[in-house]
Formats: sequence, C-alpha cells, structure tokens
Amino acid sequence: MSLLLDSFGLTSLLIDLQLWDEASSSSETLMSLSSFSSQAGAKGLRERSLALSHRSSSATLSYCKSPEALEAYLSTLSSLRDSSLNAVRGGGGTLVVPPFESLRMASLGLEGQRDIASFRSREIQDIARGIIDSEETTNLDEAIARGIIDSEETTNLDEAKLVKGNPGRIRVAYITPDISKPGHPLPYLMRDFWTSHNTSEFDVTLYSLGPPPVTEPGVHIKDKMGSKFVEIPLDTKPQEIASQIMSDSPDILVDLCGHAGTDLISTALSVFHYLSPPTPIVSYMGFPGSHGSPHTTHQIVDPIVAPPSLRDSYAGNLVFMPGSYFVNSHSPAPLPASPRSKRSKYNLPPAAFVYSNVGRSDKIDPATFFSWIRILARTENTCLFLLSSGRAMEANVRALLGREGLDDSRVIFGPILEPEEHLERLRCMDCFLDTPCYNSHTVGVDSLWVGVPLVTMLRERGEGEEGWGEEDYMKNGCVCDKLSSRVGASLLHAVNADGYLVGKDLKEYEDIAVRLLREDDFRERVKERIEEGRGQLFGCETWVKQWENGIRRIVGGEEGDVYL
Repeated sequence: MSLLLDSFGLTSLLIDLQLWDEASSSSETLMSLSSFSSQAGAKGLRERSLALSHRSSSATLSYCKSPEALEAYLSTLSSLRDSSLNAVRGGGGTLVVPPFESLRMASLGLEGQRDIASFRSREIQDIARGIIDSEETTNLDEAIARGIIDSEETTNLDEAKLVKGNPGRIRVAYITPDISKPGHPLPYLMRDFWTSHNTSEFDVTLYSLGPPPVTEPGVHIKDKMGSKFVEIPLDTKPQEIASQIMSDSPDILVDLCGHAGTDLISTALSVFHYLSPPTPIVSYMGFPGSHGSPHTTHQIVDPIVAPPSLRDSYAGNLVFMPGSYFVNSHSPAPLPASPRSKRSKYNLPPAAFVYSNVGRSDKIDPATFFSWIRILARTENTCLFLLSSGRAMEANVRALLGREGLDDSRVIFGPILEPEEHLERLRCMDCFLDTPCYNSHTVGVDSLWVGVPLVTMLRERGEGEEGWGEEDYMKNGCVCDKLSSRVGASLLHAVNADGYLVGKDLKEYEDIAVRLLREDDFRERVKERIEEGRGQLFGCETWVKQWENGIRRIVGGEEGDVYL
C-alpha cells in the first residue's frame, strides 16, 4: 500500500508540473501497482489512480496510438463517469474525479459536473465546521473570545454585518491564489481589472494567496493596488484568512478560485460564512462550472454560458452580464496588419492554410482530435499547429497520421511561448479550432483579439437523450451543456460572429473550418465581423462599469437573479 501511495503522489506531482512524458511513465507504474493491491481502502485509491492515469493519457493523446488505445480510452471515460456519479449520488463514497477535472471529461455533462462540485463543497463545509467545532465555537462573539477570529475592529455582530446605507464607499473584496503564479492566465486577463473600478464609489481590496509576485503582470497589479493588495502566505490557516476578511468587513466578496487549485480559499470562505453576518459571496473566473457551494450566493455568467434551459443546474443567484461573462484586459484598438513573413520564425509553411489550437493538450478529447484529422483529409495545402506536451504526444499523433495516410508534416508542434511571442505566432494562423468539451478560454480571447477566426461547437442535448451520448460521441462530439464548453460561443456572440462560426455538431464544425479555407468572401466577412465587434469584447472599463451596477444591486439587497 505504501508503494501505491508513493506512486500516486509522484504521478500527481508530475501532472501538476505538466511533465507529461514522465507522468505517462509514472502512470503505467501506478496502474500496475493498483491492480495488485488488495488491502482495505485500496478500491478507492485504485479508482483515483485510474482518474490520474486518465489525465496523463489525455495530455499525451494516447487514444491516437491505435484503435485498441482509443477503445480503452473511451472505456475509461465511461468507467470514471459511472464510479464518480455513484460515489457522489449514492452517499458515503470517495470523490474519484475532482471538480475541476470533471469540466474536461467528455463523459460528464452539466448535471454530473454540478453533483461532483456539490459533493466536494459539502466535504469542505464539514472541514470548516470541524475547525469551528474543535474550539466549541458557534458564533462570532465566541470565535473572537477564543482567538479563532482575532480582530480589533470586529468586536460584535453589528459592527461586522452589512448595513444598508453604510456611509462611504462600497467595500468590494476579491480573493485569488493565482496573482503570483508565472504564466497563469488570470493576472494576464485581469491586469487592468481592479484599477478600472470607480474608486470614488468603490473601495477595492485584492487578497492574494501566495508569495509576492515577481513576474508580470502580477508585479503590475500589486504596484497599482498599493496598500489594497493584501498578501496572504500559503501556510495561513483558513480561520486566519477568515479573520483577515472579517476585520476588513467587505460589503461583497468575489471568489476567483472556487474548486480550481487549492481548497484553502473555499475552506476559509466556509469559515467566514459560518461566523460572519450574511455577506454576498460571488463565484467568478477561477472555476468555470456550476459551483455547488452553499456559501456562495451569486455566480457571474451570461445568457450563452448559462441559458434558461440550463438554469436549474446552477445553485444560488446568477448575475447575467449583457455581453460575454469572460473579462479581459486586451485593448479594443485595431491591430496593425500582420506580416506573413513571421511564419518562418515559428516553423510554419509560408503558403499553407494553418489551422491551430494553442491550448493545453489535455483539453483535447478524442472526438475533437479525430475531427481535426478529417478536416486535414478534406483539404489540400493545409496543416495543423499544436502545442507539444512531449515526445509521447508527438509519437501518438504521428501514428494516427500514418494510419490515415497523411504525411507527418501536416501536424506541426511548437512550445509554449511568453505572451508577446505567443500573440505574434497566433497572428500567423488562419483559423483557430476550439476544443468543444472544454473550450479555449484565454487563448480563445487571444485568437479573436489578433483577428483569427475561432470555430467552436454547441451540441445541445437531444430531447430524451440520457447519458453522455456515447452511442454517437465519436461522430457528433460531446454534449456542450457545461459552462466550460460554452465559452467559445459566448466570445463569438459578443463580437456578433456566432452565426458564422458555431457548429451544432462536429459535422457542421468541420464544414465551417473547411469553408473558411475555400470561400474567400466568407472568410473576409467573418474577419470584418470580428473587427467590428472588438469594442464589445475587449478591454476592462465597460465590463467593470456593468459589474459595478450589479454590485450596487446585490449590496442593495436585490433578491434573485440579476440581469445587467
């Protein structure tokens, strides 16, 4: 059992570091060990080991290796779906697939994702309750007396509670663990977000969990926020984080983490929820799914990612942004023309039509990748550019190309680049192919910002359709009801291009991609529409003004969903 635990820990670490070749090898060892373990408690660990191994299989595109590998991958998808839902719906089970991983799994729809997130939220709620009960504390006054909540300013319920008509500015707090993480998309997207607030009306605080930022744009955010940038060390206890927030007594608190990454913030907010007077807590950005959290009162969405037909799968109140819910700090100003001569710098053929996806390879599901191969087979003088996750991924892709009779040169691999070069390389592409199961969020915004058409899919669940559509999944793709699978359509709707670039199934998705190559007039109309819509999607100022209207209404006590 100890060897199995050690192997599980090593594989987890390698996956977190995105060392996919090493993770793939470690996963094989892990699965071998788990198959021989018969000790008590090993069954749950075997299922979690299978889920972990599945992540490395996804990132290395193992399903491309052979027809047998594809069959095994799809079998694992079904097995993980069944074991996950049995655990969270049957009660008393062990969480097999973490909430964030459920967003990527083609075999889990919105209801399954919601139930997994709700299960984890209840576990976190129990942890928070245990922290409080361990000190025999049931209210704020007792927490202060026992030192769980240590505040000179917060001495009773009346001082801490949200008071309507409170003189002065509305106190808005945001909390995230991602500002100091090099390469993380959140500070890149929200670089100018906090300073876009109207400071004469709103007193904005940003709680940053982790070490001080040493790279951009984290340094920029810290400098601009000044004393309102509050650093919280990673070893801080949940009750201490709750104490810090309560002492600042925000009128509204925005959670930019949720089930993404650390559970420390969710646990701290549960403690805060138990001990503080009612304070609106808003879920945004970090976890693009149905959060299932009892302490979260609101979630920011838009009518595309959370349409009326799916409303019942979301807990709490929803705040509907009028455009895309997905904020960014990209300038709405037009970009200068991009010279194709830059292609040679990035090993791209000068005259070919380049399809691309520069997202993480573990977002690519089998139906989508086989769809891309069909696009290549239908077209001439085209290629597909992908980010490489390592030697195993490249070898698996080449194996599939060989079986399909396509030359190795039709798929080009490249490395992750720093933002400036990433955008320069992206401008050399002709079409960005979205991943329908888990859409390209940040790089989807980047694609549209540099004027490259983004092709995505919204396959709705058919009437009476149950399960995950496994009967025709490889033909039609996954059902796109999860929030994470609807972001591409949201971005395109914001620039009024969804009528051109959103397919209802994989066949239509492929047809759009081929049409962009073959029909010059269609391609130019699409590019013009994207250019005309820049001001509706890019930049923070308008988005933040709309959100500030939501803040006023929530803090003012408006009940129910909020439409901005």
